[in-house]
Amino acid sequence: MKGILPLVLSFLIFVVPRVYGADIESRLQALEEIIRNQQMTIEKQQQEIEALKTQASAVKRISEDKPSLPEEKNKITRYEVKASDPGMAYPVPPVEKKFSELPNPFQVYSLSQSKFVPDISFIIDGAYLGRNVNDETFAKLAVPELIPAGLSSPNRGFNLNYGELSLYSQVDPYFDLSATIPFSENGVELEEAFFRTTSLPWGLQMKGGKFRSSFGRLNVQHEHVWDFADAPLVNRAFFGEDGLVEKGVQINWLAPAPFYLLLGGEILQGENSASFGTGAVNWQKNGVTFSQDSPQQPNLFVAYLKSSVDFGSLSLLGGLSYAQGQTRQNASAAQMAYGDTKIYGVDLTAKYFIDSYRYLSWQNEYMYRHMNLTAETDPATDNPDQPLNVFGKELKQSGFYSQLVYRFAQRWRIGARYDRFVQNDVYVNGLKQDLPGGLDRVSAMLEFKPTEFSTLRLQFNRDNSLFDGTNREPVNSVFLQFNMAIGAHGAHAY
Repeated sequence: MKGILPLVLSFLIFVVPRVYGADIESRLQALEEIIRNQQMTIEKQQQEIEALKTQASAVKRISEDKPSLPEEKNKITRYEVKASDPGMAYPVPPVEKKFSELPNPFQVYSLSQSKFVPDISFIIDGAYLGRNVNDETFAKLAVPELIPAGLSSPNRGFNLNYGELSLYSQVDPYFDLSATIPFSENGVELEEAFFRTTSLPWGLQMKGGKFRSSFGRLNVQHEHVWDFADAPLVNRAFFGEDGLVEKGVQINWLAPAPFYLLLGGEILQGENSASFGTGAVNWQKNGVTFSQDSPQQPNLFVAYLKSSVDFGSLSLLGGLSYAQGQTRQNASAAQMAYGDTKIYGVDLTAKYFIDSYRYLSWQNEYMYRHMNLTAETDPATDNPDQPLNVFGKELKQSGFYSQLVYRFAQRWRIGARYDRFVQNDVYVNGLKQDLPGGLDRVSAMLEFKPTEFSTLRLQFNRDNSLFDGTNREPVNSVFLQFNMAIGAHGAHAY
């Protein structure tokens, strides 16, 4: 035992420290390597910081050299976005927005990066249609001297009416841009594409491109905003199936009044074939020539006044409208006309809010059209020896619709509408023609909206305005309509 103890002590003194000493030395070397790497990283980051400081100083010197307006003028005032036109399907900057100073063209605007991506929405509309006459018979029916036969109309059974793509975005502090592109089974068209100013002074606002005219109450609205599945008779007669959609320019002025008072005017191309038109007419037969050049374009002028006042829970919106332009009708070689047309309109909407969900809306619109034309008919298109019949033609026509809609629950509405042509006086060479009266239609609807993005509607029409030539043909129609919207879809004004 005495010999073993000195050996153990010798091992502890000489061997163990050498082993652990080697391990500590390797650890120290590893730590030194880590520190060297960190120092290199820090030096690299310091170089990058110095480079950024140099760039920031250069930008500051450039900005200080640029002219600038006082601080209060360099601020961009943000306004609440509202729909300035009733029924618009996308957010519209209000015409009442006023700027005391124009934006500084040299300043850097803090626009949201997301605004460089347009607001996009897609709407689909379809319906099941039942009717008491077949499609062939219905295609031959017309409203005498008002709505010709053969216009496009949904067939019985299932119909995909349209799909509508809407785009909207702010362009810069001066303009925004909107477009509406309908899709149908027959193709694609560009219904609307227009810019709108956002910074004009003195309550002014300008719109240019292709757009729905602000004539009257209903024309400016898109179909999915309507309270009924189809347009009133007077709108179809005076503006056609698609309404008054034209290329041109519009200027609005919001008067500095204690209530809403808007004055506006439009200069339009005037291509609407129902009441105006821009094409030349030319037909010759058996020595008789019927010819008239196209009118000077733009051909159509529209003016309107719109006002709104509130009396507690009751809101009133009214307007006066006027349209004037030259007419070129070239439906076929057997029937042509040219002349001048004037259309007058008045509308009134009253909306009473019962509570936050329930309301009662009464909407009315009346239009009067006066046309002075030179017309021709070909009494025998298959007989080249039969000359054309050329005559003077004057039309004094008017009509209205009145509709009452009651929202009795958050998701439910019910409504009724009455259409009627009040006047249909047609004079040929000064002689009044004998035309039938009683041109009216009655409609009723029940609507369910699961959300603001979807609508289901059941509607019934009783139409007494259609004739198959000489005999009246009453038509009963039932619509089961659906309308769905996805994407950024702005709220509609009432």
